Amino acid sequence: MGITYLLSLVGPFFVGSFLFSLFYLMQTVFEFTLPWGYLDEAGQVHQHGRMRLALARDEIEAMHQAQQRGNVAYLPIYLLARVVLQVGTITAINPSVIENLYAADLAYLSEFYLQLNTHQGEWA
Repeated sequence: MGITYLLSLVGPFFVGSFLFSLFYLMQTVFEFTLPWGYLDEAGQVHQHGRMRLALARDEIEAMHQAQQRGNVAYLPIYLLARVVLQVGTITAINPSVIENLYAADLAYLSEFYLQLNTHQGEWA
């Protein structure tokens, strides 16, 4: 009982739909490597991480948090704290983690965020 037999049972509709779905899957989480890395309280350096695509709500709520603080310079901190999913073994990413990154790492993540969330192609 080979794959050909199984495909003949499910029919071309299922196979076509499956291939169509695979073609249109969209990647929403991306890996990164920080230039210096986050230094935790135990002295361990964390360089590899994951960031997801931002939602409109992420940008709106980050702006609201920065305005509440009275300092819009914190906007990138709040925004990155929402979209960075992991840095090394740390999965509880909050503004404090982002604040304690080296400046080069903050700049790297800010640029990475812009690359992921800025439309690069031609508008139809």
